[in-house]
Amino acid sequence: MLDDEIATIFEDIAETMLGVSLEVLKDDERAVTDDAALTASIVLSGDFEGVLSATFSGPLARAVASLLLQQPAPESSLSDVRDAVGEIVNIAAGNLKGVLPPCQLSLPSVRPGAPRRASERGGRMGHGCFRVLGEPLWVELAGSRRA
Repeated sequence: MLDDEIATIFEDIAETMLGVSLEVLKDDERAVTDDAALTASIVLSGDFEGVLSATFSGPLARAVASLLLQQPAPESSLSDVRDAVGEIVNIAAGNLKGVLPPCQLSLPSVRPGAPRRASERGGRMGHGCFRVLGEPLWVELAGSRRA
């Protein structure tokens, strides 16, 4: 499992890009349940096939955009918010590539709601449940090595 690597990557991103701390939670606290949640995903293909997804609560997604764009949250459009959470996952996937078998990354995609189940992508390889700015963030790497 790559849980420790995922936690380290997201802790570094929170601190260096957003200037905030990230709290690691227990797995049973992972639910991101608000209606405004966004899931950003990157598909990995090559010797490793899978997907890295991160589900941000609606308020966290808006706060991330505000911090990245250095503007008040109300000034961030939905497009800004989607771009910001997509960029966070893109950076995380780029860092995660260093511990995975050779693979290429897709462009990030962002959609409303929770991620698809890990079983749809070959099983869970790692995950993290975090709190950032008082809001939940759920991250999962699902996939498998190609034979």
